[in-house]
Formats: sequence, structure tokens, C-alpha cells
Amino acid sequence: MWAKDSSSATGRERQNLVGYGFCAHGLVASSTTGRELRSGSSSHNDITLSDHLDGYRVSILNQQFPKSMRVVKGDDFTRAIRQGGCAADGTIVVFAIPRAKELEGPTRLGVTIPKKTGNAVVRNQWKRLIRESFRTQRPRIPAGFDLVVRPKKDAILDGSIIRKGLPRLAGKAIQRIR
Repeated sequence: MWAKDSSSATGRERQNLVGYGFCAHGLVASSTTGRELRSGSSSHNDITLSDHLDGYRVSILNQQFPKSMRVVKGDDFTRAIRQGGCAADGTIVVFAIPRAKELEGPTRLGVTIPKKTGNAVVRNQWKRLIRESFRTQRPRIPAGFDLVVRPKKDAILDGSIIRKGLPRLAGKAIQRIR
């Protein structure tokens, strides 16, 4: 997947490297100059594994989860759980509430995992799967809402069920608040 020639990316390209991601054609890297650097070809634009390991700033493109997309305040969590619509399946529970008029924008996600769910490793696995599902399913979720997601009591962690259920449950929860 990575080019073998460590000199294939110029020093300037390595300095400007800001991200990489996967597409149908393989790994794609992006630089601050706006050029795409693709791996797998023998052209001058290849990036190498050594470029990645040399400590250059690398982040995944279009898969970021910035603070503006998260529910972070305790009051917002409480408001969504107490006043919002609720929908559940056998794995997760989704609470939804419209965002305040002055804060309209993209749908935000809040994740709360009770300690009864398991130890820290298990709770972090739940958080990662829920956040990943939200990022990948974001186009299927209506904008302008705060969503709070938690696992159901004694639920089994299954990423495919979470990925399929999150957009469907978000839609149901949104319908129930209107």
C-alpha cells in the first residue's frame, strides 16, 4: 500500500502533509498546498510509511469529530435526556432534542456510558463504536439536533448493530419530540 522509496515525497511535501484517508483507490494523503498524494503508484507524488513515522502531523481527512459536533455541557445532556424524544432497540438508547435557536447548526452527539456497562476498556470500546457510527452515518441523520446515546442495560457490544441502528433510532427519537 505504501511506496517503498523513502525519497518519493519532497521535503516540502512532507512539511505540508496534513492528513490521509482511504478511498476506493487506496490511501490518499492531503497537503496544505491542496495537492493529493496517493500511495500505490510509482509517481513523484507518493508518500511513504517513513514519512508517516517521522512525526509529521497526520490526521484522518473527513473523519474528524471536532468539539463543535459534540454535546459537552452537562446541562445539554440533562436537557436531552429529560425533555427530548427517546427511541431504543436491544443495544442502544437514543435521546434527541432540537438545538437552541442561537446554536443552530449540525447535529451534535453526546455519549454517556454507565460504569455498570463494564470496565474502562469496555466503556471506551462502546464510545469509539458509537462515535464512529455517528461519523460514518452523519448524512443519514437530520441536522439541528442534540443526540445523546447510551447502551442498554446488559447489551452486547456489536458494531454492525450500532451502525445500522443509530440513524434509524435518531429518526424515531426526533419524530417523538415533535
